[in-house]
Amino acid sequence: MVQFINSFKPAEDQVDTAATKKSFSVEHIKIDNFEFNLNDETAERQPQKFDFAHIDFLIQRFRLDDFSLRSDTIAGDLSDFVGIERHVDFEINEFTTAFRLTNHSLSFDDLRVKTDRTSISDSLEFFYNGLDDLGAFVDSVSFVLHLDQTVLDKEDLQIITGSTEIQSDIKIDGIFWGTVGEFNIEEARVDIGDNSFFEGGVSCFGLPNLDQTFALADFTRSRFDPTDLKPYIGELESNLQQMGEIDFTGSFAGFFSDFVARGDFETDQGSVHTDINIKIPDNPDDMSYVGNLKMDNVNIGAFIKNEVIQRVNMEARIDGTGIKKENAHFEMKALVTE
Repeated sequence: MVQFINSFKPAEDQVDTAATKKSFSVEHIKIDNFEFNLNDETAERQPQKFDFAHIDFLIQRFRLDDFSLRSDTIAGDLSDFVGIERHVDFEINEFTTAFRLTNHSLSFDDLRVKTDRTSISDSLEFFYNGLDDLGAFVDSVSFVLHLDQTVLDKEDLQIITGSTEIQSDIKIDGIFWGTVGEFNIEEARVDIGDNSFFEGGVSCFGLPNLDQTFALADFTRSRFDPTDLKPYIGELESNLQQMGEIDFTGSFAGFFSDFVARGDFETDQGSVHTDINIKIPDNPDDMSYVGNLKMDNVNIGAFIKNEVIQRVNMEARIDGTGIKKENAHFEMKALVTE
């Protein structure tokens, strides 16, 4: 590909005029049922996920309109694309876009991508030092992605990332930029499940491995519905259900299993202000926590399902483990008032 593009460039000693620039154009290109295979013998196979180093893709329909090549630029309108990656049975039912490829960038405008359950739309642009960098995509290629009313299905996300920890469909609006390993999200709204959402910005370092991903997040407005979070918080969901819907503003810093949460939580049963380090092991019920906690008119009895304890105002320092009545152990220094 690089040699093909370079062959259309004028020689360095030639004057840059229309006469020295080569060009090539085709009004329509249509291809049905052809295969694209990629096999990087230096990379270990990953059979449980979409393996970008070992691809077996059957493109069932392909139509390209207004294709052109001039100097180092290839451009065209992809008006029809349907195919399947056969290693993991990942089907693309629709892929349309206006694209532009140069030695240093690749852009997709008016982007539409659909699977059976996922829908992605808006625009995407990649930046690199040379086309060879595409072979080291995670670390060498940066991007800017605008998403508008995008829906990511949990099963598709599991195939792409190889992670079974993703248990909810995700709806996204916002701007993503950076690299796969280190990216940022701005002006974002992320909906999880039926009633939970986050608004704000996030920076992540260490993807695509979720266990090694460090995140910094600033939530300007969010709401949690405990039912939506049940796949991630285990039996804690039944306790949170007693608090009703939870509105939240604040910040998050750390790994998904070891993080500091600072924020203000407003619930039907009072408000909570936190500055706490939380560690979540494989069994979320055995989480540990240490930090500062302030409660304003909070119905603790509702949360722990104990009718003896009612509403309290409290400022406390807490250090403990466990969230169930039978396994919770903690020390607390607190000032409690009615």
